[in-house]
Amino acid sequence: MYRLYYSHIELKYNIFIKPLTELDTIEKSFFDACMLLKLELMKKQNEGV
Repeated sequence: MYRLYYSHIELKYNIFIKPLTELDTIEKSFFDACMLLKLELMKKQNEGV
């Protein structure tokens, strides 16, 4: 469930927040979005413990 939810956010982040045209820049943006979401997920897990 987490995976589906975060995949959806990754797509929205990549398409709407960082509209880009160059392929390498899009890949970099997607990687950055993934890293940000991983950090957020880790924060949420730590808060829950």
